Amino acid sequence: MKSITIKITFVGALILITAFGYSWFTTVAGRTDYRASDEEEPTVQEGMPGMTEAGMGMMDYQDGTYITTVNYEIPYGYVEPMEVTLQLENNTIKDVAASFAIVNPVSEGYQQTFLGYVSREVVGKKVDDVALSRMTGASLTNRAFDAALEQIKADATGMPMMNNDEVVPMQLPGMSGRENTQVIPFTMPSSPSVETSEFVINSVTEEVVSDSEVYVVDHSYTVNPFLTEPMWTTVTVTDNVIADVSVAFNSPDQISIMHQQVFTDQYRDEIVGQPIETASLSRVSYTSLTTEAFNYALDAVREKRAGTDV
Repeated sequence: MKSITIKITFVGALILITAFGYSWFTTVAGRTDYRASDEEEPTVQEGMPGMTEAGMGMMDYQDGTYITTVNYEIPYGYVEPMEVTLQLENNTIKDVAASFAIVNPVSEGYQQTFLGYVSREVVGKKVDDVALSRMTGASLTNRAFDAALEQIKADATGMPMMNNDEVVPMQLPGMSGRENTQVIPFTMPSSPSVETSEFVINSVTEEVVSDSEVYVVDHSYTVNPFLTEPMWTTVTVTDNVIADVSVAFNSPDQISIMHQQVFTDQYRDEIVGQPIETASLSRVSYTSLTTEAFNYALDAVREKRAGTDV
């Protein structure tokens, strides 16, 4: 009887050990290991809402048409808006459109160039693969588009950006890579104005030609602390009336050249025929500095005629 009891106890203990070992084995074999491993066992990765099954870094964007507007800085402190419309399907850009509100006339050429290539560069590509600011010679419009794209991507994942009304600044020295595609807080510098610019008269010469007096004014005006624009204004006076007028410039700055061209196309019809003693040019659109410089030249001519010039 004692022998039977011992055998039963031994068998029971063996069964318990076997059951415990099997339980431990299945628990270890069945658990998910989140550590990196060189073994051939499959690894399970945790995901975040909005990510595709492909894994980390691949966002899943909701299909649809998205519209957003960004404001971006251009030279001289101006800010222009860009409206971007994107059609997304299966995380791919199916169509794109952009429009602008022109504040500075010189911008139109750059914007038309951008519209000529944006579809070619983005349509058919995965949303996360698009970054126009990485292109060689990337323009301000490219960076503005990338900022708009970031807003659309946030909307398409259900996590819209909180501060989407900030200005996209011009590329700053020393910035590169992703820094150049981010919208960052920006304080606008003061725009060029007649109050902050300096107008200088260098010389005034007079020449009598037939029954007219021809005055040539050598002068200049400042656009910013780093740019002074030279200007030459020639005024022909006949019987105390402005009979003819011309202006010349020698600017190294493309934006200034555009403003000066706008001025040249418009100013003459208003000023010719006015009495020299009261002549004044009203402000020509987009050319406030050039207009003011021209009026300074008229004052210099009047001082020359009165013999009070220095």
